[in-house]
Amino acid sequence: MPSIYSESPSDSASLRQCEILADVVENRVILAASEPVEDESPPVQPVRYPYLIIMTNDCDLYWDHRTRLEVTSDQREADEDWERNYHRISPHVVLCEAFIESEIKGLHDLNTKRLERVKKNQEERLHLLPGDPSRNVPDLYVDFKKHLSIPTQSIYDAMASGKITRLAILEGDRHYDLIHRFYSYLSRIGVAEET
Repeated sequence: MPSIYSESPSDSASLRQCEILADVVENRVILAASEPVEDESPPVQPVRYPYLIIMTNDCDLYWDHRTRLEVTSDQREADEDWERNYHRISPHVVLCEAFIESEIKGLHDLNTKRLERVKKNQEERLHLLPGDPSRNVPDLYVDFKKHLSIPTQSIYDAMASGKITRLAILEGDRHYDLIHRFYSYLSRIGVAEET
């Protein structure tokens, strides 16, 4: 049976939608969003993600990567906020956390019946990606509520230094199914319960 994954490109190539990344560390600055940074070294909390899957569109990732290659270091140094001044740049990549089965069971307190629903992709919030041992991809459970963004340049920098592993890219109908389910989850109309 053919694999549902293709090989990730080299670390210098553009990121891809539905690409699985391993060993990503997000360095969260611990400051209020509107608080300007006056200290040279604000407090940082490192958060490690064993697996993340990229949800940003391929076209945005492609044009972002191409533009980053065209902007010289002199141009970047001359403009502190250069990413905002290039319309094809995507300053952040949208990703979803993915978990192995033991982690997702504990995180969601899944009983056997509910876990079977998750495995059939019948739970709105969760999506199972079957593993592929030949590409070092275990069965992964994507949690749509656990989405985040990480600065694009920091991902490329970490890949260049070998700190992030590019595992594989989900292809074909499974790619479209995952993206459709994720954006359907985000676009739902939520109703808060009054307490």
